[in-house]
Amino acid sequence: MNAPPTAPPAEPTKTAPTEPTYLTPKGVADLLRISRKSVYRIASADAGFPVLRLKAGGAVRFHRARLLAWLERNEQGRGRRS
Repeated sequence: MNAPPTAPPAEPTKTAPTEPTYLTPKGVADLLRISRKSVYRIASADAGFPVLRLKAGGAVRFHRARLLAWLERNEQGRGRRS
């Protein structure tokens, strides 16, 4: 008897690249379509802006999910939620 035909090897699953958890100031600027200078200005003026200040070299990073939540909370033209 002949052996049953075997299926061809499965191709690796292609997944979409994941978004980074932390964004650089340039990443935030690109996301919001504003200048990096504006990102720094907002980060220094708004205590609620989700910025992580790293001790090494004064670098800053922005947690993507917290940034998106901040944007939603601060969106103008929407009624306040109770």
